[in-house]
Amino acid sequence: MSRELLQIIKRIDQDNIEIKIALQCAPLLTGIKISNLLIVATGNAQQVFQGFQGTPIAMCVLSRTKHKTVFFLYRKDKLEGYLNSSKVQDLLKYFGYQSLSLNLVLKECSRRYRQYVADEKEFPHELGLLLGYPVEDVIGFIENQGKNPLYTGYWKVYSNVIETKNLFEKYNQAQETVVRMIYSGFGVQNILKIYHGIQYCEVVV
Repeated sequence: MSRELLQIIKRIDQDNIEIKIALQCAPLLTGIKISNLLIVATGNAQQVFQGFQGTPIAMCVLSRTKHKTVFFLYRKDKLEGYLNSSKVQDLLKYFGYQSLSLNLVLKECSRRYRQYVADEKEFPHELGLLLGYPVEDVIGFIENQGKNPLYTGYWKVYSNVIETKNLFEKYNQAQETVVRMIYSGFGVQNILKIYHGIQYCEVVV
């Protein structure tokens, strides 16, 4: 994050939900990533639902507690295409998924994530697949127990470092672009219309 961008953020209301969305989900908003997590105070959850209504971004509530709600935001067509990869499907089967339809995978992953939040189970590593992480990096993280990455950025990298660094730089540029747009008066729906057009937003609770 550039120093200039940090100065812009300091001048913006830190409780502004659209800034939180920009900082956490800019690569998704600009169409270069298939999904992102969005973590907000539960009191702001309704604003998130309203903010993505009528847009091409679908959402799933991974968990909701008294204080925090974790959304999984995604482009349905792109995520379905990614999950159709044989390598991704093989790893999902390894994780114990019987059905590989997107809706059922999301529901099962949400169930496991809620158990993780409640300290009942280990972290569901398949969430990395749903976030579009390369299969090799998900496997590398598991095999190394999160240690010894070749590079660390938006996730821990265990393969294709140069390619992934370039991708991370695109994510950084997207973040700066979206924050500047919101600072200039654009709303999330305006930004999505510019990058995606408008269509129905699916919600999976």
